[in-house]
Amino acid sequence: MERGDRYSPSLRTLSSSVFYVPTVNHTRIQAGLFSAVVTAFNIEAYKFLQDDPSQASVLLLQQISQQLSQLPANLRAENATLGSSASTKPLNAGPSIQTIRINALWFSSLVCALFSALIGIMVKQWLREYMAVVSLSSRDHVRLRQHRYEGLVSWHVPEIMAFLPILLELSLILFFIGLIDFLFMLQVTVAAIVTSLIVLALLFYGATTISPLLSSHCPFKSPQSWALVRVHKRATKWILRLRSQAASTAHSFIATPTPSYFAHWGERDNNTVRSFQDELDLKAITWIRTTFVDDVTQDSLVSVLPSLREDNAAILVFDTLAQAMNIHTPILFNLIRTRSCVDMLREIGASLDHRTRKRIVNMHLKLLEYIPRHSDPSNIGTLDVLWTLWELCLGACNAEHQDPLMYRSVLNGLAELLREDEPFRLRRGALNLLYESTHAWTYLYCPSGKLS
Repeated sequence: MERGDRYSPSLRTLSSSVFYVPTVNHTRIQAGLFSAVVTAFNIEAYKFLQDDPSQASVLLLQQISQQLSQLPANLRAENATLGSSASTKPLNAGPSIQTIRINALWFSSLVCALFSALIGIMVKQWLREYMAVVSLSSRDHVRLRQHRYEGLVSWHVPEIMAFLPILLELSLILFFIGLIDFLFMLQVTVAAIVTSLIVLALLFYGATTISPLLSSHCPFKSPQSWALVRVHKRATKWILRLRSQAASTAHSFIATPTPSYFAHWGERDNNTVRSFQDELDLKAITWIRTTFVDDVTQDSLVSVLPSLREDNAAILVFDTLAQAMNIHTPILFNLIRTRSCVDMLREIGASLDHRTRKRIVNMHLKLLEYIPRHSDPSNIGTLDVLWTLWELCLGACNAEHQDPLMYRSVLNGLAELLREDEPFRLRRGALNLLYESTHAWTYLYCPSGKLS
């Protein structure tokens, strides 16, 4: 996909040529099914446009009877012929306005549905030619693809494909309106019940169409919703222009921010994401951690920590530890702050499998590298991380499988905390742990040269 393409979301799928073909097919199927439903109603509706001979005879007899009853007895015989001739005048002045309206709505609905099916067939033909494979060299094939790609953009093929569901929705709305009118002509009670259901459906349709205009987080995105967004942007721009003109006329200055213009939903969503990207990063990583439980994915989370905000990184690390301990993260935070979970940490350090224990230890070491020294993100500070790491390692000494490399990485990490630029409390804590480690891990490793 080329950078700067105006229709990048749609054309990404066009370029791959795997998405729009089934979408068009689905729209054609829906249009065909709906056309069959509308046709069944039109068969009954168009009959009201035709004169019924039996009904005309009944009306004629009623008119003759009415005329005869209004004449005196002595004149009935004389005017029988006249009344008969007068009664032969056309009685039916044509279908009612309501009948014409119902047929117009339903036949328009049928035309819209069939038109959407026609456009779907044509779009499928266009896409078939777009995907057609030609025996060319790689370079010529790239040129041909780019030529076809630019043709799709310049001739507004994505907009035409986006118009298909809109046309089918219009057909459905016309059918609903005609159905309400038809039922009111037959029976008011049934019409009222059906009308209430149709109104609820149309209200839902309208609400889901307008909602993306009110909230960028709303997932009810559609072509008609995007049209409303564009209209709103233009209206806002016009109002701001009028305000600026009024301000210049009054010789005063009013700051009028220019509304942001977005070419598609993707640009709008990306602009919104930037405002709270840190929270989304944490939620996304947490979702990956809880969804993909394989060791390769879980181990990769260690390298992700530096890309997160410090407090979010601390939350991710201790969420992982809390899950392994089968307790809630806020409870674990309180236990660590009060130093009341020594036995639990040592037990989990001894009971975890080798790879999981190494992963959790590495996450604590990585967190120690860049966690703020003088702040307390998420109610957890560097000393808390250091103490948790130490208790886990002491518990790991009782595990069946020992990993000298893990202890070496821990000792190296503690030794890095002895630099002069580190806070005094942190250096003292790291030094104490290093001193205690000489009793627990002397047989494993001692970081020579780092303590000088």
